[in-house]
Amino acid sequence: MKGRSLPLFFNLGKNLITTRTIPVGSDPFRQTVTLGFTPKDLGTHAFSVSIPPQAGEQITQNNHKDFKVDVRRDKIRVLTLSGSPAWNYRFLRMAMKQDPLIELVSFVFLRTPTDTVDVPESQLSLIPFPIDDIFLEELKNFDVLFLDDFSYRAYFNPVYLERVRDFVRDGGGLAMLGGARSFDSGGYGESALREVLPVELDGKGSYLPQASVRATLSAAGKAHPITRLLPDPKSNEEAWSKLPALTGLNQVRGVRGQTLISAGGNGAGTPAPLLAIGRFGKGRTLALLSDNAWRWNFIAVGNRETPQNHLKLVRQAVRWLAQEPSFEQVRLYPVASPQPGEKTPIKLKILNDDFTPARQASVQLRLFSPEGEPMLVPVTAEPEEGEYSGEFTPTREGTYRVEAEASLGGRMLGKDRTSFTAAFAYGETDDGKPRLELLKQIAEASKAEYFSIHDWDEKALEKIAAKLDSVAPSEIVEQRQTRLWNNLWPFGLVLALLSIEWWTRRKWGLI
Repeated sequence: MKGRSLPLFFNLGKNLITTRTIPVGSDPFRQTVTLGFTPKDLGTHAFSVSIPPQAGEQITQNNHKDFKVDVRRDKIRVLTLSGSPAWNYRFLRMAMKQDPLIELVSFVFLRTPTDTVDVPESQLSLIPFPIDDIFLEELKNFDVLFLDDFSYRAYFNPVYLERVRDFVRDGGGLAMLGGARSFDSGGYGESALREVLPVELDGKGSYLPQASVRATLSAAGKAHPITRLLPDPKSNEEAWSKLPALTGLNQVRGVRGQTLISAGGNGAGTPAPLLAIGRFGKGRTLALLSDNAWRWNFIAVGNRETPQNHLKLVRQAVRWLAQEPSFEQVRLYPVASPQPGEKTPIKLKILNDDFTPARQASVQLRLFSPEGEPMLVPVTAEPEEGEYSGEFTPTREGTYRVEAEASLGGRMLGKDRTSFTAAFAYGETDDGKPRLELLKQIAEASKAEYFSIHDWDEKALEKIAAKLDSVAPSEIVEQRQTRLWNNLWPFGLVLALLSIEWWTRRKWGLI
């Protein structure tokens, strides 16, 4: 193989990514090749590399290699627009900056276009807000957008909020935090975000700056990962009950999503929502109807207690909005690698919007063969709530892709996908490369000698014979002489052959 060139094919599923020509160098057993690819989607992706069988090649099973790559975010990109450099902005920024998974870009508005300024614009150190760049070009490059006590009315046309609506519909996350410039007080009841937010706005809701509210977990909040400050349910409820009261509450008409935290002690007959979540299109939304959540951090530090409750709430909210895999409601379990003809169970877990096990969910489980042919796999509910399973028998080797989609009552719960590889166990033929070190050890243990193929030449056979003779020299142990004419059968056979030769020569005139 030395001196030859081999074609290498790099595939994503059945789609060819690139081809390379690999020259075989001085080492015929090992070649190092670097292949690059940037996936655009999160999740498990099935790749393969292959080399066509060569003339005279004895082992071809190892010419093809399937492998999987679990693609996750390197960073969750978050954009925040804050109406002022208030305490809420400071603690929100601190919570995100301390999380290595979050990449934060923030804009703080220090003045409005109508503010009176006694110096020329050219002498101001403040930069103008790049409206077109943010909403027309860059927004799609972020995972989550936070609107922190920010009213668009003083800065740009509400048409730009249609881009935010489309951003969420296509899978982005949107969080609106309370304050005098948020929700109805910020004019959002008259904007494109009215249908996006998880709370109902009618233009009449006001901001109550002196309201004193305590966080009370709802039934959904007790199970949801955003509000799970501690793993033990009882300890988690106790932690929420000990949080200090907040001042400031935005009133809304109602909740179209789910209430995770109610505002207890606000004097209203029906508890008002304090933290609500929802879905819009492929994206997720969150509404925190107060601008004083920073008090949960500030007062804890003042009391020499841990501020982790507030920090954890912010980080878990970001992860949920960004649809991190650990916060998904449909989760396919890893599938074992079977052999063709072997029954393979496919199991998944499905959760409701409040992350409790989903009963009687409608599940569609699709499987794609190595050639990309789709097929539906029947799904049955397991005895354990929220657990579902199907069964499939692969008929040939290759990588199979699995996609699951679940809904309940016509409401989409989520999707997930994974892949697995079916292959026969070839054992020794998986790798035809000689194990040189092992051969040397065997030769040494058996008092033999190791010869490399690179050392083979015309004198190698003589060296081997000399080595054999030195280890086990030949010797004559018995001599015996037998006269041919003393054995009738051998003598008769030789005589018959000579007679046939004489007769043949005479017949053809050669004598």
